[in-house]
Amino acid sequence: MSRVLVIGRHTQVSREIGDALSAADFPMEYSAGHADTLRRLRMRSFGVVITSPDSDVDEDLAFLEEMRAIRPGVKCIVLARQSTPDEVIAALRARVFACFTPPFAPGEITKLACRAASDSQWQADIQVLSAKPGWGLSV
Repeated sequence: MSRVLVIGRHTQVSREIGDALSAADFPMEYSAGHADTLRRLRMRSFGVVITSPDSDVDEDLAFLEEMRAIRPGVKCIVLARQSTPDEVIAALRARVFACFTPPFAPGEITKLACRAASDSQWQADIQVLSAKPGWGLSV
């Protein structure tokens, strides 16, 4: 079982996820923001990072590159204010573990984080072979 790092304690959803992880006896910590996250990743191994729900997908994907430069195997659960189909496709290509937008379901996010922290074979699960704008949308 690996540690989970939750970015930001200031939002209700982040606190609820952290409380649920602690209740499930998963080792977890909060970071104050991006700089603190990178500092913590340099000091200690975390298997999963959950981004701040105040961010957007593009910002989180750029930040994921920085995190993986320090910890190449880190799994990321992206919480974002909103997303487009193109951003979700980009997240899949960047091998994020999951991508959520409001309304957030802290219980489901926590379950997924626990699975991510326990699962070492996740990277082979999804492959994006092709995708086009509007894929999966009904018109």
